[in-house]
Amino acid sequence: SPVRATRTEGQTMRNVDIAWLAGIFDGEGTVWCRWPKRRNVIVEIKMTHKLTIERIHELFPGRMARGQLSGWSIKPQWRWSLDTLGTQKFLVLVLPYLVTKKGEAKIAIRLCDRSGVEDMDALAAALKASRL
Repeated sequence: SPVRATRTEGQTMRNVDIAWLAGIFDGEGTVWCRWPKRRNVIVEIKMTHKLTIERIHELFPGRMARGQLSGWSIKPQWRWSLDTLGTQKFLVLVLPYLVTKKGEAKIAIRLCDRSGVEDMDALAAALKASRL
């Protein structure tokens, strides 16, 4: 079907928008964790194209901020990010469309689940290792 429900506040999002988010995340995004000190799992996308970051934020609200100037460009960098709860919802939503970051996303989703079933320190190490 062309429309599917997102996991953010009952809104609906078209599959094409979900696939677009996944493509942007695959190419420009990152998922990382602050472990064990803060136990946060973060998704973020950084780029100099403000309109793309605004569109991402419109489709999946999170934090949007202007970052530092990148070393090679005079354009400011824009950042969209999510905390652990938002990270889990976002990754579950885009997972079927991910290609290059599918493995990282699967690990991060498990790391966001705080049910105590898995060894969280081992998952955090696996996520960090998958990003090398």
